[in-house]
Amino acid sequence: MANGMTEQEAVGWFVRQRDPAHADWPAFTAWLEADPAHAAAYDRVAIADAAMTEALAARPLAADRPDAAPANDNAPGFFRRYGAVAAALLVAVSAWPVYRVAVPTYAVETALGEQRSVTLDDGTVIDLNGGTRVTLDRRNPRIATLEGGEAVFRVTHDPTDPFTVVSGDMRLRDVGTVFNVAREDGRAEVSVAEGAVMFDPDRAALLLRAGQRLHIAHSGAAPVVTRVDPATVAGWKTGRLDFTATPLSDIAPDLSRALGAPIAVDPAIADRTFTGTILIDGRDKAAIEKIAILMGVSPRKVGEEWRLTAN
Repeated sequence: MANGMTEQEAVGWFVRQRDPAHADWPAFTAWLEADPAHAAAYDRVAIADAAMTEALAARPLAADRPDAAPANDNAPGFFRRYGAVAAALLVAVSAWPVYRVAVPTYAVETALGEQRSVTLDDGTVIDLNGGTRVTLDRRNPRIATLEGGEAVFRVTHDPTDPFTVVSGDMRLRDVGTVFNVAREDGRAEVSVAEGAVMFDPDRAALLLRAGQRLHIAHSGAAPVVTRVDPATVAGWKTGRLDFTATPLSDIAPDLSRALGAPIAVDPAIADRTFTGTILIDGRDKAAIEKIAILMGVSPRKVGEEWRLTAN
C-alpha cells in the first residue's frame, strides 16, 4: 500500500486529468514512471471513484429532493469545484476495504486514443487500448469481462485456478499465456503472444498456442484460426498496427482506438482488404490523411467522425 503522501498525489493527478484545462500529460507520465507505487495508487483512486459513482447513481439528485438547499449562484473556481471531489476520493481510498465489499464489481474504461494498465490482486496485468471497457470482480480476480474494445492480458498462471476472459458469448481460459483480445460489435479476435489459451473450454475446447490468431467475423460465425507473428501481437502498445489481407471494416475500429477519433468506412469499400504496417503517431494531426493515402482511400470529416471512401 502506498504511503499517505503518494495517495494524496494520486488523488491530485486524478482530479486534474479529469479536467482538460488543467491536465498536464507529460508531467503525469513522468510521475507514473518515477515509482511503480504511483501507478498502483492511481489505479486505487480510479477504482474508488468508480465505486463512488456507482453508489451515488442510485441516490436522487439534490434538485429532485423537496428539502434540497438553494443553489449558490457564484461560479466556483477550480479548487472549489474539485476540492470536494479530492477530499471525497481521499476518504474513499482510505475506506477501500468497505468499497470492495459494498461494490464487488467495477469497470475500467478508456476513451478513444487513451491507454491504461491495471494490475489485479493476483498479479495479472491487463493493458487496455483506447475505447475499451473491462468489468472486473473484486471477489474473484481470476475473471475479467471485455465488454468492448481491445486489451492484452498478461496472466499470472495458476493451474488450480485458471484465469477466464469473457467477451459476449466468447469464453477464454488461460493456460499460462500472454494474449490479446479485441471485440467490436459481433467481431472478435484472439491473438496469442506467449503460452496458450483455450477457446470455448466447455464445448469446442480449441487450444490456441503462441503464434496463432482466432478470428470471428460476426456473431454466430465459425472461428477461423490463422498464423500470426508473436512479436506483432498487441503492437498497438507501441503504435504499430500490422494487417494481412484485413478488410477495411475491421481496420477502422483499430484506427479509432489508436487515433482517438471515430473512424467509419463507406459500405462500398468495407470489404476491400489491406496488407501492411501502419505506424501511429497520436500527436500528428494529419495522421488519418497519411494513413488513408497508405491504404489507397480518401478520408472525409463528417462532424466528429472520419469516413474512409474510395478515391
